[in-house]
Amino acid sequence: MIPAQECVPGLISIIVPVWHVEKYLARCLDSLLAQTYRQIEILLVNDGGTEGDTRICEEYAAKDPRIIYIYQENAGLSAARNTALTAARGEWIMFLDSDDFAYPTFCETPLKTVLTDGTDLCIFDLEGGPEGRAVYQDRTLADAGIYKPEEILRVLVRGNIRGYVWNKIYRRTLFADLTFPIREYWEDDAVSHRLLGTARSCSVIHDILVFKEINPDSITEKAFADLSDIKWIFIQRKKRYAYLKEHYPDVAESTRYDVTSRAYRYGIYEAALHNDREKVRETARWLDEQQVMPASGLSFSEKIMLWAMRHCYPLFRTASVLYIKLLKSGAWKRIKRLLRH
Repeated sequence: MIPAQECVPGLISIIVPVWHVEKYLARCLDSLLAQTYRQIEILLVNDGGTEGDTRICEEYAAKDPRIIYIYQENAGLSAARNTALTAARGEWIMFLDSDDFAYPTFCETPLKTVLTDGTDLCIFDLEGGPEGRAVYQDRTLADAGIYKPEEILRVLVRGNIRGYVWNKIYRRTLFADLTFPIREYWEDDAVSHRLLGTARSCSVIHDILVFKEINPDSITEKAFADLSDIKWIFIQRKKRYAYLKEHYPDVAESTRYDVTSRAYRYGIYEAALHNDREKVRETARWLDEQQVMPASGLSFSEKIMLWAMRHCYPLFRTASVLYIKLLKSGAWKRIKRLLRH
């Protein structure tokens, strides 16, 4: 939570958490120090990183007064971001992961946009790949322009905007009552809808301003490898659904299929990998209590799995184990391709 009385007009506070990124950290910091917009502070939070992390943080903090170096015992990415938010003095907030890097107008372009448009937030595009080589682009699938909260949330829930916090600039007041959830993953998904829903209006531009490193040692890549992304995406989508149901019920209605599919995938995860019958039942009860399941749109196999999830755990577990085996082997993708042709 940011104390509003400390705000410095025109200043951008860029939050950079650090943990086991010695290989990439200097590249990240060099990209920020080379920004065309100079009125920035870089909140460098060392979350109990390696000796190499600490050495690089101290070297860079010593050579540029715009770098504010904070060390804390390891508490996770969310805690590092929350620590930085309490120390931030900027009128505007941006984020950058320390294995990524920013292009020179990362700050200038979105700041000019929000000042021209009179908006609270600006979304821009990115590209990424391994070892600094761009192999893909991730563009917002919406026309450039100004959007009201309900409009931009509809774009978000359709998957046409990513929930990342590091491809946006935010007016600091959006964080007045908002923190990142501690010891949770996919934490961007936990806050992105609230930030978009709180902003009075939002700008979308199509400038590529940040590079996302495909780092095999990152939390995200490890989650994909052990399939825990299934669990965490469902947990955060439940929060998003609850928020939308309260504040934007028409938008929430359009997410029912997504939440239902995430729920039964989470059930598969718990049944196949942990044989946790109670968590599967709990998830099924939540679906029934919230009346989330859509009247249409579900495939036959999805309907069967949802029925088994609620009424026949042995069948659900057997099917779940098979699905996870196919998923891990890559056979599931091949089967889906065959079914489409």
